[in-house]
Amino acid sequence: MQSRGYLIYEYFKSRITFGCYNLYESLPSAGTTGRQFACSPQTVRKALLKIRNEGYISLSPGRRAKVIYDAGHKKNPLLKDYLLARKAGLSDLYGSVEFTWQRFMNAGIRMMGKDDIVFLEDCVSRKEADPLWLLTVSFWTILRPIKNDLLLNLFWDTVRYIRFPYLWGSGSRVTSDSDFLRAGLLRIISCIKSGDTRNIAVIFYECYSRIILASNAEAYSLGEAAGLPPQIPFQ
Repeated sequence: MQSRGYLIYEYFKSRITFGCYNLYESLPSAGTTGRQFACSPQTVRKALLKIRNEGYISLSPGRRAKVIYDAGHKKNPLLKDYLLARKAGLSDLYGSVEFTWQRFMNAGIRMMGKDDIVFLEDCVSRKEADPLWLLTVSFWTILRPIKNDLLLNLFWDTVRYIRFPYLWGSGSRVTSDSDFLRAGLLRIISCIKSGDTRNIAVIFYECYSRIILASNAEAYSLGEAAGLPPQIPFQ
């Protein structure tokens, strides 16, 4: 399976195990998911087949995949263990965003074409789309024109580690700032059109800082009485 296929696999598996989808709820169609991840429906189907083989969904020809895994009472413990085990790594990652990605973003913005900007505007205009995922798609759309596979792989591996875009709809505080994040995306598009690259990096930093503060609040609310579990570093 291609790297994008693994991302789709982890996206849906994470959302299913964290309880973002209810038992017997249908997943988005392969075409819808393909447009979201900028890949072919065939890549989506391969990812869904892997999830089906692990017992999380059912697949029928001509129908959308259906969840057959019940997260139930497992949801909050899973979220707690996820956040606490990555607490140090998440803090390090978000603390370095301003310094590690700003130059890449500026370079990507200079290389963006009209189609890239239209794509961003179309994404943000979809009221049903979650702002956390839109923020991630916006970042990727800005980096993509650089055409550097190592850079894009680093970006996707970072997304796979933090997983916040996967957990929209989980009821977590991490996903509670939708109006703030959507407003940030609109500001980013405005800055791209005006060529104000410096402010774009600042807006991204504000948005991601808001997310890490929310995640820390979530971790504390779920409790750390027993101490932090062994940390999972970003590698």
